[in-house]
Amino acid sequence: GTSYEDNLREFTAMWCEETKQMKLDSVGGKVKKLDPSILARLCGKTTIAKIKKEDNWAKFPAQSMAKLEAAVTALEQDLDIDYNKFTPMIPHRDYVRDWVPPDPSSTLLRMHFTSRAKPKEDPRNIMVQHVAVGTWYYKVPPNATPQQWLDLRKNCHEMVYAQADNDDVNAKVPLRSSHGKAGGLNFVDNYITIVNDRPANRYGTEQDEAPSLYGIADARHQFQPDFFISCV
Repeated sequence: GTSYEDNLREFTAMWCEETKQMKLDSVGGKVKKLDPSILARLCGKTTIAKIKKEDNWAKFPAQSMAKLEAAVTALEQDLDIDYNKFTPMIPHRDYVRDWVPPDPSSTLLRMHFTSRAKPKEDPRNIMVQHVAVGTWYYKVPPNATPQQWLDLRKNCHEMVYAQADNDDVNAKVPLRSSHGKAGGLNFVDNYITIVNDRPANRYGTEQDEAPSLYGIADARHQFQPDFFISCV
């Protein structure tokens, strides 16, 4: 039979086919309630139906599909009730979450949700890559380690007029040294580096120090299915 990774690849490929032609007028930011047909495609419900019909998934035992179908149903309910409704966030705080399978050895797949801080700034301030008046920043002690990075970022402040920060010991680092997508990608790059360096994620071999391939895929940066394989 096929492996877990092969089945996952087949499911996500079909899911992409089901959703890649959706338009902003049906799924965009102004949509408050999804059309039932759009909802079924977006949550993966039609994907499961098609893949059962067109491939050998119909032969799988019901219990082997139960968790996937339950996850799709949960996503369907969430999208139906809370579409385009977001939990209020503290603007100057990062928000990150990690997903690891219950049995880490069952698959190499890991998922990380990262949302970099976006503090409210005066638009009249000049956006610079160093700490200046109007910049939100945090301090890094001389003996800090990379694993403390996220915690250090939590203790951030805005530099304001007439309140000089004369701390000559700790380094002052902008909360957003680069704005926009470039800064967001830098944040993810730093985060993944720290995650990979955690003891639980290290191999104990030369692989820990080997180069890694980092790429993005979104509406403006799409690639062929074998892109990464060709690069490697």
